[in-house]
Amino acid sequence: MRGLMRQLFHALGASGIFVAIDGEIAKSILLKEQVDVVVTDYRMKPISGIELAQWIRQDPASPNPDMPIVMASAFSEADQVVAAKNAGVDGFLLKPLNLKQLEHRLVAVLNAPRLPVSRGATRQEASEPTPVELDIEEFSI
Repeated sequence: MRGLMRQLFHALGASGIFVAIDGEIAKSILLKEQVDVVVTDYRMKPISGIELAQWIRQDPASPNPDMPIVMASAFSEADQVVAAKNAGVDGFLLKPLNLKQLEHRLVAVLNAPRLPVSRGATRQEASEPTPVELDIEEFSI
């Protein structure tokens, strides 16, 4: 997935792309580099995409708790999508990914009004309650 993501971002004209093989490396990159958006996988080890999103949103060491986060996953069970949203993820992509899907989600996430996140809280706590039914295609806060 990392190679595909790099190719897709290059095709969209992005530069300065950082690729991490796991959540720990992603955290170290976020601490050192200026990053505009995070695209993470749901299932990573030793730190999952959910745990990475929670770190970005809640940890005092996080350099930007308001950073846009998009999660990619081959799994679309409602509980996983709700968990991602509750962790502060702004958008959800289903694998396999393609250029149009990535572009659409990134534009939606980057152009969406952003509620500031206070440390220790999620956007969920600052906004309306999560609806019981969540349409993955519409998931972009």
